[in-house]
Amino acid sequence: AMSPAFWFADGAIFRVVREAPLTTGRVYLDVGTHEGVATVRNVRRMRTLLHSRGYDAGHALMYVEERGADHSETAWRRRFGRAIEFLLRPVCGRPVNVR
Repeated sequence: AMSPAFWFADGAIFRVVREAPLTTGRVYLDVGTHEGVATVRNVRRMRTLLHSRGYDAGHALMYVEERGADHSETAWRRRFGRAIEFLLRPVCGRPVNVR
């Protein structure tokens, strides 16, 4: 999720992630430090929650906090390539077929 709105529905997503059965896959989270104190705090909170549920940093979870970045398409564009590379990189040495 790029600059996610975890505040929506009074933060219900935190309960869902905390209580849901574990699944395989990768999660990408990012936020800019100029998106607001609450937004940065919520994204950090989700990172911590996912890590506590077994999503290991670098393999199943990538977290990017861009210093000085705001909530804009310009900021997301800078981070998009890194997100796609992480999410679509080969699993177990096999290429990912995206077609």
